[in-house]
Amino acid sequence: MKRVCLDPGHGGHDVGALGPTGTTEASMTLDVCKRIRMLLEPVVDVVMTRDTDVYLTLSERAQICNNYESDVFCSYHFNSAHSMLANGWEVFTTARDNNSDKLATCIGDAHAIQFPRQHARTDWSDGDLDKESNFAVIRRADCPAVLFEGEFIHNNIGEAMILDTANRQKMAQAVADGICTYLNIKLQPIVPLSLEDRVVRIEKHLNLS
Repeated sequence: MKRVCLDPGHGGHDVGALGPTGTTEASMTLDVCKRIRMLLEPVVDVVMTRDTDVYLTLSERAQICNNYESDVFCSYHFNSAHSMLANGWEVFTTARDNNSDKLATCIGDAHAIQFPRQHARTDWSDGDLDKESNFAVIRRADCPAVLFEGEFIHNNIGEAMILDTANRQKMAQAVADGICTYLNIKLQPIVPLSLEDRVVRIEKHLNLS
């Protein structure tokens, strides 16, 4: 079975970017990655660099990925900028043409399907949609690796969009769909659950109990 490493950005004393009402990037990335895990677990082995509010260095995150011998690594983040008008999603790979670019395209395309009206901050100068940056967490991963920014959290519109549970579920669905497309695996549809079973499952995976 294929192995996927999910990396919720930030954590612990590193809360990441902040929304106008105090929403932390770290809490939202953890929520989205737990939702991705729920979707992927039926078809792949999943490890998360963190599943609680703890701090990890970038090297530690990449090492977890490598120790697990992952086939795919996805670090999930929310963005921030000086301009209060900044908005949209973007996906980063390192500055070389390899399978990370293919993974980024699969996830980016899937996200665009879920959010067709959201601004896509893409860079087609080298023939694909991902932007390139020397981020250590993806540079040090020994497998195709991307860093995804789901939206800008620092302004009111972006924060409200991220705080919407339905949107976070769609963000998770996009990453799960993209990873499965890249790995050529069919994502199994979620079997409808009773209300009681659904509550138990959510509490178990999102630590709401």
